[in-house]
Amino acid sequence: MLLANCHICCLRFCFALLFHFLLQAASHRIDTQILPDGEMPLEEQRTKAWSYTNYNLQAFFNLATSALHSSVDLFTYTSSDGRSIRKAVEFLLPYMLGEKKWPHKQIVPFKFSELFEVFRRAAIVYENATFESVIQKASNVSLAESVVNLIFPRSAVPDIEDAHHPMMTGRLDSSGLLGKVRGEAAVPSGYTRLPSGVILPDMFLMEHLS
Repeated sequence: MLLANCHICCLRFCFALLFHFLLQAASHRIDTQILPDGEMPLEEQRTKAWSYTNYNLQAFFNLATSALHSSVDLFTYTSSDGRSIRKAVEFLLPYMLGEKKWPHKQIVPFKFSELFEVFRRAAIVYENATFESVIQKASNVSLAESVVNLIFPRSAVPDIEDAHHPMMTGRLDSSGLLGKVRGEAAVPSGYTRLPSGVILPDMFLMEHLS
């Protein structure tokens, strides 16, 4: 068989190089664009800092989802000094809840709902309902008809009200963040749990990884 000889060795060598390049290049974006506390200063320098912070997070989620196709898990990647995609999402929590005022320039109306997709995806990927509850509390508009609900449905998010949910073994602490989430919840219909443990919608996987 052709792929049982040197050809398959060369092919796998190419895959290994691709894996290494993707990991290094993609993780470098996190290392250079996200600070250890989750802040993204390059976006905060712009005239629509809130909007571009949202756009950058969407790009990071798309990049991380695509990287999973090459077995590179950027969703759980953390640099040596603590930089990560999750930290960037958590950085925005006090601004979403009104605990802090956004200190950067925003020349168009300030919309909490702009981050709906990011927080919904974060709630699903990290199996943390706190991210879902934040956007529902912060937004003053109805999100029921948003297309986000079709691609990333609410049913995939663990219920923060359910204290007996197998993933909800932590509780809200003084900082408003949910305690460590543990356990393995059942994967809802239309979703796939990847080897890394990340849960993503089949529709999204088909669109980005096919």
